[in-house]
Amino acid sequence: MLPTLFLFLVGLLIIATGSFINCHFDKESNSLALSRYRWFGKLGKAVFLYSLNEIVDIKVESSDSSECGMVHRVSLMLISGETVPLSGCYSSGFQEKQQIVNMIKSFLASN
Repeated sequence: MLPTLFLFLVGLLIIATGSFINCHFDKESNSLALSRYRWFGKLGKAVFLYSLNEIVDIKVESSDSSECGMVHRVSLMLISGETVPLSGCYSSGFQEKQQIVNMIKSFLASN
């Protein structure tokens, strides 16, 4: 019982310390609201607003990790030259991230 409780608490701590990002694409208001927060929002939440017109590209960025090989993240490229990552860190799974890129591009291209 005690080892199970300990593992549950460790798992909860790992989840709680993670960074969460929420993206809300809205065609009606022509905006993207990007919310970043930790500890389920208890330590504050930062919201960044972008016009959908600012987005010039969406792509999967890749990096070589000495421990895991290639890792990836989805990022938006803005007209200003700024890169806006849609995740807090790089991770494995290129195909899944490419599917996200394709869905966002499809959404932005639709009327």
